[in-house]
Amino acid sequence: MVWSYIKVVAPANYPGTVYKGKYCLEHHYVWWRETNELVPKDFVIHHKNHNRADNRFENLEMMTRGDHAKHHARPKPMKAVVCAFCTKEYSVELRNWKSKTKHGQKEFHCTRSCSVKNQHRKAIEKKNTRPYRGVLQSG
Repeated sequence: MVWSYIKVVAPANYPGTVYKGKYCLEHHYVWWRETNELVPKDFVIHHKNHNRADNRFENLEMMTRGDHAKHHARPKPMKAVVCAFCTKEYSVELRNWKSKTKHGQKEFHCTRSCSVKNQHRKAIEKKNTRPYRGVLQSG
């Protein structure tokens, strides 16, 4: 269900944004009336009980846009994996794990440092196990 915020007729002395020449958002008006300050550009008024129709001042809180987005963000599904180098268990986002395994990645690392150390270890193991290809010189 999509519905917008409640608009009220703005008083003549209201310095905030006015829509269609006479309306303002009720929660912005209530905030201005109680604090005597307008909502700055990078801030929003959050309804604490998540009910947009409840515009009591006690239910309103000013937040940055970023904090407001984090507050309403859904938790991301995670997948537990084990680091291929240090065997530490850690979590990655499920969508990233699916994408990487779909494209052939078999090993995961908890840090970039573990990834580099694991590559170095594999290079040494490969060097020590490959057959000698040089020309033998007889003495």
